[in-house]
Amino acid sequence: MKALRTLVMVTTLFTLAGTPALACGSNARAVWVHNIDRALTEVKLSPADMARVKELREQIFERQKLGDPNGAASAEAEAMKIMGYHQEPRSRGGCGPWVRNAD
Repeated sequence: MKALRTLVMVTTLFTLAGTPALACGSNARAVWVHNIDRALTEVKLSPADMARVKELREQIFERQKLGDPNGAASAEAEAMKIMGYHQEPRSRGGCGPWVRNAD
């Protein structure tokens, strides 16, 4: 009985942990770095901000290698925020496109 309860808890944990990663669909995971590279061509950053964005860009690669999509998404969100972008929500939920904040 204890083994069954443990199995159910572990299965539930893994299911819930993967849910946020699936919210954007499988294609969204491949474009994280592309979003940052595109945004870097459109913004002017201080040297400190540029260094931080580049550091976060590397973290995305590392977290993807480690199988941590939520960590990679967090690094992407922080980098995009530094560059003045926000993510538009979709009407049916999930992740929408990155949009430059109005100045």
